[in-house]
Amino acid sequence: MSLWLYDVAANMRHELARAGSTCGFLWPQFINARTVVSLFGSGTGKLVSFDIVTGRSHFINMHLPGEPQNTWLAAYAIASSTSTLAVLSNQGSNSFDLVVSSIASNRVLFKKELGFVCQCDGGPAPIELRWSRDGMLLAVDVAGQDASNLLYVYDRAGKRVRGPLNGNAPRWLGTSHSFLYQDYARGRLEWTKLDVTTGRSTPIPTQSGLTLPVLTPDGSRVAFNDDAAMHVVVYDFATRTETALAGRHAYPLWLDNDRVMLPPVRRCDCESPPYTPYGTADSVSVLTGHTVRTAMPGTNDADVWY
Repeated sequence: MSLWLYDVAANMRHELARAGSTCGFLWPQFINARTVVSLFGSGTGKLVSFDIVTGRSHFINMHLPGEPQNTWLAAYAIASSTSTLAVLSNQGSNSFDLVVSSIASNRVLFKKELGFVCQCDGGPAPIELRWSRDGMLLAVDVAGQDASNLLYVYDRAGKRVRGPLNGNAPRWLGTSHSFLYQDYARGRLEWTKLDVTTGRSTPIPTQSGLTLPVLTPDGSRVAFNDDAAMHVVVYDFATRTETALAGRHAYPLWLDNDRVMLPPVRRCDCESPPYTPYGTADSVSVLTGHTVRTAMPGTNDADVWY
């Protein structure tokens, strides 16, 4: 898998970096308007930083606690506002290693051991790291010992602010210190909004079966995959309403607070989810329904710089 750069205004794309026959680029993330970071290789790969203007690249020190070749890199996240890197990894033990470091100073800020790694066959549990927009809070989503997921919130100094919560898939709402997550606490799956400062939680009245939430830049709307129907559902926090967008799409990506990029999908003989992207994506206005075919091929792995 190569790394591509898409210009929304010009509706043009170009190849930023070409992968070899055995390795590819995964989990791309913008650090600023001209810098993109991506994992090169599989779970034992390296983080590479690209200058999209000059094309220059260099590796980023992840401060992994073990030998890179014996390390499974489960997740990473970079707070662009503070240039802080968080990495979740495993070296064969039954817990995850969380390492948070400053990219600018190349200094480790804190380390934690948390969660549970089964070291056995079975379906993958959701594992994620998410920084708040200001880079002051880190949401950590790891597997627990009873097959559930545990959700923690740490500040930049390593102090645990919230958690463990029984849930997963945290998504920060705009510039706030509130996030949306999938809550298990009431014995059923439901999307919930949590104010980290006050601890107040508010259930979000959505239909069941919605996955992979993606928030608008201002946090006013969230787009979900509806795996069963193979379409995208948008929930509006102000009106408390949800809208199913026309067509068979998945993996939504907001281009601004109204337009969402929707890769088309078709059914496949594969494990969950039962579909795969194909063709080129559509750009759809949620307010007007106006649709434009883009030059961006269908993808389930992308990031946007607003």
